[in-house]
Amino acid sequence: MISAFAGGLLELGKRPLLVVPALLAAVLNLIVMLLALDTFQAAVFGIAILGEVPDAPLIEAPFHFLVNNAAETATMAIAALASLATASLLLFAYSRMLTAKKASLKDGFLFALSRLGAALGLSVFALVTLFLYGVAAFLLLMASVSFELTGLVAFLALLAWLAFGAYVYTKLVFTPLFISIEGLNVKKALAESWKWSSGRFIPLVIFLFLLWAATGIIVGFGDIVGAAVGTALGGAVDPDLVAFIAFLLGFLAASAYFNIVFTKFFVETRQ
Repeated sequence: MISAFAGGLLELGKRPLLVVPALLAAVLNLIVMLLALDTFQAAVFGIAILGEVPDAPLIEAPFHFLVNNAAETATMAIAALASLATASLLLFAYSRMLTAKKASLKDGFLFALSRLGAALGLSVFALVTLFLYGVAAFLLLMASVSFELTGLVAFLALLAWLAFGAYVYTKLVFTPLFISIEGLNVKKALAESWKWSSGRFIPLVIFLFLLWAATGIIVGFGDIVGAAVGTALGGAVDPDLVAFIAFLLGFLAASAYFNIVFTKFFVETRQ
């Protein structure tokens, strides 16, 4: 585990161009977000501010919303699907560049594109699963605040449901690497990830926690550097611009580092 974290820093130091895939993914996600922003804002405003919720039983409300707002739902689903697919393709590219001999950025991009079908299939599975999981969590949340007698039971059930979601996420989070590195299809990759994580669940939880913490530190370090540089330059350059550039660089470095360490840990653990 330690070698994976250290190896991530060494890879970025030796091959700084490894941030390029993260940059392209960030640009794609930004484009998707901007295209779907109005739809997301309208949906959130309508539900949270105007209270435009379907006049239906609680358990049916999410599905009524989907049917009655088909265009908005389709836009949000496509945006979410694009974001999930981009994340899978990004990991595919990094896994190729880190495991194949003398693999270049071009090799990584071409390999990721060759696995576009698998990325879309995995993204559809994740989107549907997240929707159903979110609906169940929403119902438990509403039950915990709406009904006095059963509120405590519903709240405890919500906590258990959230813990179950974290458990399933940990069991399946390495699925993309089984697709890209071992060449499995989506169904077999999901099954293999579930099987492979058995007996090492706690180490995986620790690894994921440390990895998320490390990437957060990198982003935070970028903010600190940006603030320091902005102060040092005084009024010569807009401090907000310096801070934004520093944040962007920190975010890209963190994204690249996450995928590099994630891949290295998997390869080392599978050996």
